Amino acid sequence: MGTSGTHAKQRYRDKAYDRIEITVKRGIRPIWKEAAAKNDKSLNEFIIDVVEEKINNAALDQKNPPD
Repeated sequence: MGTSGTHAKQRYRDKAYDRIEITVKRGIRPIWKEAAAKNDKSLNEFIIDVVEEKINNAALDQKNPPD
């Protein structure tokens, strides 16, 4: 069984963060993990950065449509 400190951390995590599960084809995870390591990031940080970059680029594209 977990300690009271562990339970407190879990309660904080559940309160402060949303959890998202990503399912990818077998063999993709190590490729992503290597790319993250090359950028000195955890896999989680890397995925968040890529998603946020994509969102920001989409927002810029909407503000600056091609002529």
